[in-house]
Amino acid sequence: MFAFNRPFGTIRRVLRAIVLTGVIAAMVLSLATAAIARQGREVLVQTVDELYAAINNGSKNDVIVLSAGTFILDDRGPLRLKRGMVLQGANEWEAFDPQGPPSSVQSGTETVIDGTNLSLER
Repeated sequence: MFAFNRPFGTIRRVLRAIVLTGVIAAMVLSLATAAIARQGREVLVQTVDELYAAINNGSKNDVIVLSAGTFILDDRGPLRLKRGMVLQGANEWEAFDPQGPPSSVQSGTETVIDGTNLSLER
């Protein structure tokens, strides 16, 4: 008669290896998806309409990159950044000097968000 124990033992080991490989692949894919979700996405914005849409319809951890120019806000509603959301202008310098940008930044290349048309009564 035939001895079936050996072939079935080998098949079991192969099946266990396949299942284990599938479980490990699923775990790696899950971790990679979670890392991408935490990172968010980069949204390029060139108009004030795109700015409102990117902030109001965006996800947490999105990086909203504004092009150079002036974005004049209006009373269409609040702009509330979600937790982890980042607004990034065309230049990556910070200046709280009323004299203007540092000399290393060329005029016309900065990003300005102008809220002078907003009403405070809401």
